[in-house]
Amino acid sequence: MNNKYLKFIKEFNFNPLPNTYGFNTNLERFEGITTYRFAGEDPALNTYYNRRFTWERNSDLGWDITKAIRFSFDANARSLIDEPLEYVSEGGPRVTRQERRDSILTNFKKLGRPKLYAHNASLNWTLPFKQIPMLDFINMKASYTAGYTWTAQSLKLQNLGDPQNDPFYAFENSRDLGNTIQNSNTRQINGDFNMETLYNKSKYLSRINKPGKPVAGGNRGGSNGTKPAGRGGRGGDDSSPAPRGKDGNRPGTGGNPAGGGKDDPAPGGGKDSGGAPDRNDPSIPPTPPDKNNPGGMSPPGAPLPGGMGGIDPVTGRPTRTRPNPAGADPSKPADPASGGKNKDADSKDKKGKDKKKEERQPSLAERIALRPLMLVRKARFTYSENRSNVIPGFTPETKLMGLSEGFDAPGWAFVAGFQEADRAYLEQLGAAGNITHRPELNQQVMKNYTQNLDMGVTIEPFTDFRLELNANKQYTRNSTELFKDTFFDLDPQKVYFEHRAARDLGSYTISFLSMNTMFNKDIAGLFTRFESYRPQVSERLARENGLSANELHDIDDGYKKGYGRIHQEVLIPAFLAAYTKKDPNTVGLNVFKTMPAPNWKLSYNGLSKLGKLKNFFSSIQISHGYKNTLTVSSYNTDIFYNDANPFDTNNDNYRLNFNYTARFEIPQVVINEQFQPLFGIDVKLKNEMTFKADYKKTRTLAMSFIDYQLSESKSTGYTVGFGYRIKNVNIPFLTGKKKLDGKSTKKKKSNKKKKPGAPTTPPPPTGGAGSTANDLTFKFDFEVRDDITIAHILDSPNEAQPTRGARTISINPQVEYALNKRLKLRLFADYRKTVPKTSQSFPITTLNTGVTVQFSLN
Repeated sequence: MNNKYLKFIKEFNFNPLPNTYGFNTNLERFEGITTYRFAGEDPALNTYYNRRFTWERNSDLGWDITKAIRFSFDANARSLIDEPLEYVSEGGPRVTRQERRDSILTNFKKLGRPKLYAHNASLNWTLPFKQIPMLDFINMKASYTAGYTWTAQSLKLQNLGDPQNDPFYAFENSRDLGNTIQNSNTRQINGDFNMETLYNKSKYLSRINKPGKPVAGGNRGGSNGTKPAGRGGRGGDDSSPAPRGKDGNRPGTGGNPAGGGKDDPAPGGGKDSGGAPDRNDPSIPPTPPDKNNPGGMSPPGAPLPGGMGGIDPVTGRPTRTRPNPAGADPSKPADPASGGKNKDADSKDKKGKDKKKEERQPSLAERIALRPLMLVRKARFTYSENRSNVIPGFTPETKLMGLSEGFDAPGWAFVAGFQEADRAYLEQLGAAGNITHRPELNQQVMKNYTQNLDMGVTIEPFTDFRLELNANKQYTRNSTELFKDTFFDLDPQKVYFEHRAARDLGSYTISFLSMNTMFNKDIAGLFTRFESYRPQVSERLARENGLSANELHDIDDGYKKGYGRIHQEVLIPAFLAAYTKKDPNTVGLNVFKTMPAPNWKLSYNGLSKLGKLKNFFSSIQISHGYKNTLTVSSYNTDIFYNDANPFDTNNDNYRLNFNYTARFEIPQVVINEQFQPLFGIDVKLKNEMTFKADYKKTRTLAMSFIDYQLSESKSTGYTVGFGYRIKNVNIPFLTGKKKLDGKSTKKKKSNKKKKPGAPTTPPPPTGGAGSTANDLTFKFDFEVRDDITIAHILDSPNEAQPTRGARTISINPQVEYALNKRLKLRLFADYRKTVPKTSQSFPITTLNTGVTVQFSLN
């Protein structure tokens, strides 16, 4: 089970018992007796008795079914313990204490009369991708949350009937207004995909993902960009030699010129570097013998030089084995019995080559070729749905888990949140006798639905270049209708439930793409194209709805019957096709089925790292962004729409304009398009100087289907900014400090003459003000904004006219000086000039100047 591919089996687990379970109950009895003055002496007439006995029960459950699956449940039930009245009947005797006690105990055994029951349940599941080696880059979670509530209604109608004279008094549905039941559920799934983790599963691709390591000392590390081997042949991170002491030796060598200890071998030594020759290699001539050791080795039986490991007298390196005895063939392996290892020089060279091959870094050409293939770095998505239903007039009482006696109504699916209050389910409840017959039922059945979708992808073709794509969708629908017995007869044999006054309303927003016409300056031509697309859309609607294409519109030439020039279902597709530059014969006819389009945000900050630019610039950031939304702020069902006959011609709406009634009334469709910015650059130099410039462009298209007018707003903005900060500027009359004298200047010069290795004393803090004390900052902002709104009217002979707009110029210079970390002074000027583009307003020029003092307590 240690195999990583079997990890998902090892991680499988099951917890048969809940982790936590809790239950609590609360009994509360309230009794109030009020005696009124001047109401006589009879207690039955001058005394009011107010009693309330409630019983509340709460329970909760927490269960980690597995490590990845968690379930929780909590329920709340509230009931009343009914008590008899103070008097048996009007003018009759009082209820005795024993009778009251027996009544309370009887109702207590029945758990009281239910007033409220509610429960909530949630199930969370973390999908087991982390236990699958090839899919561990995926992190995905799913959740389901459900709720159910049963609420009791008033008992007023139950007490109005006469048991003796009312023939239907025994039928509960004939004298009960009914209770209210409601449920809800939320389904959500979140997914994160870390593609870098997937790419890094390949060692070769992981090296390409990592930035290339700099080569120290030219090509000493090899042409493939690997690090040079450290001292002793071990490729350490720090290849620079240690500083030498006064005796010329490095610290820790003990004055041994040959390298001394094990941790500090001689320079150039090691397996892969050209150091001293190997004495075991017969191809290398022998080294002249040492005067103190003519044999070049210790006599037999003598301890090895240098202690446990010994020191090779030729190379000066530590060794654990003695050299081969005189006369031995160096080409043969050492005798295993004498402690020699069965390895030769060829195997060492081969091992070194394999190690080099493993540590090889990809070349620049390989990075350029392969890095763009791994451009998708991250991806994410979130999808959720929320449904809720409210059904009034439900007559059965709750017994257990919100269900009626026998667990029949409203059904397990409804209390678990799955069942929707659709028409089939409502008719099923009515046929089973679970809906009241009372005509007083005027509460509506409500169904709410919300859908949210959010997706995003991060793309990096190369380092420091990031493109973030995203798409989203939000849709809401609230449906209401009356579901009641329309015979208004309490006879249970004469029941006819009917759906009435059905209505839907909601909103709709998605990410959109209409950039194709953003820069089209012929705004009148675009609107003319919109008008010309309407006959083609009218023909498509007639054809796809199975209507005769030969029947023409009664008053609009060139249009099909029922789909005229101002029909909403004709205008919306034609509008979207014209302003997205799509074919009207292929554009979608249902706006609510439009697919979300990608929006994006781009940034690049790698210019400051190229060539000699890094010597002058701290950062250069280039940005670009595009955001577009298509919004239907509200829609509702048309009161003239007939679901059974959508092409009805016998209604007032058709007689008015000879158009079929659309299912939904959509007052307005809005396209909001923004470049945030179209191009922007932010530059910071090494000398604390900054430059900023951006170009923004926006457009808003608001098409009204009430007055058939298109309001088109366009805005263009240019912004330029400059900033410069000078550190530690002393302004004596503000700070109260004297100028630097000659002594301090000489002291600074003397500090410069100190040896590089000598320790330096850190400068004291500048008055406790940190890095911003006495900094002088210059800022200059210049902005030009041009916006205009033009109104287009359908089928109008007049040209489009601007309704509003202006050209605004703004200049804002300022100087800020920090006296200390808490107090700042700012000298500013704000010049703004507005020139309107219509005669409805007049030019305005404003100039504000002054000095502000900012004091920060924190």
